[in-house]
Amino acid sequence: MGATGRLHFSAVEKSPRKFVSWPGPLGPRLSEMPQPAAAFPVRTSLCLDCRTATTANAPCPHGHGAGRVRSLRTRPDREQVLLAAWGPPEHRDRLRRAGVASAAGVASCSSCSIGEGIGVALEALIDPLVLLVLVVAVVGTFVGWLLARPLAWRWRKRSAKLAPLAAIDEPAPLGAGPGLRGQVMPGSRERDEPLTQSPCVAFAARLRHQASGTVMLRDGATVGFELVLGSGERVWVPPGDCVLEAPRSPERQLLASSYVRQIDALGGADNDLDPFLHDQVELVTLRPGDEVELLSEVTTQPDPAPQRWGFRAGASLLTAAAPVRLRLVSQAG
Repeated sequence: MGATGRLHFSAVEKSPRKFVSWPGPLGPRLSEMPQPAAAFPVRTSLCLDCRTATTANAPCPHGHGAGRVRSLRTRPDREQVLLAAWGPPEHRDRLRRAGVASAAGVASCSSCSIGEGIGVALEALIDPLVLLVLVVAVVGTFVGWLLARPLAWRWRKRSAKLAPLAAIDEPAPLGAGPGLRGQVMPGSRERDEPLTQSPCVAFAARLRHQASGTVMLRDGATVGFELVLGSGERVWVPPGDCVLEAPRSPERQLLASSYVRQIDALGGADNDLDPFLHDQVELVTLRPGDEVELLSEVTTQPDPAPQRWGFRAGASLLTAAAPVRLRLVSQAG
């Protein structure tokens, strides 16, 4: 092997005839191929229009203007996220008070009435008629308190159902336009997605407030992978934000609290409402062997990794342009 790292073939001189030595141009090393990221990109911003999480300084993958993306690492920008989710501060304050006082007020007032009634009854023991009336009043108050508790609970549930505001602009489906169909390269390196720590090369998630049906957060990202087309050409899908659409996203009744804390690092510090309040998660993952359709624009570049043994399977490498848009066609296995 020469100093350049290429193999050299030479013949051994056994006769006056001489053989010429030449370098074998076997192409670049495997390390020159694009490599997936070590982890999924950290999400630190949010689009106010569709509530899609993005990386820092990245535009909304659904096409909303860059001016509609806000950082969740600064309090002024986070206040705008709260405003879009729950309304102005005075309205959020009323919601917080109603959620706590609706049942507590009934309980405290009823307990006060019961205590006062018992005190008066003890003082009126000498009059059986007055005692009977007070006992009936105390029992009636207690029964009323028991009946008021479920009513208060239903009122709080109704308030919670109406509280979250819907997104300004719901993202439209990717549509049925023509795309490049291929298979995620078998053996692609996977990383744990941030919600359930399942290995994959890309994921998409929606956090939903089930009672109102409001989507509180959308997210989607890829660590980078190769897509093998039917023609044999390969498409490099770079790491970063992505839109991954599936025929139907499985719904899970779970709380992605640790995932939300990664995105909303300032959450909980101001005793305000949660801009990502949810009780339902829709999660889609993309794994090696899955068949997808790429709907992003692509650019053509020379293939940096020709076959090592004398021929090339594809003469070019296609690179998907950001933002990456994928439609899941079928899953392997």
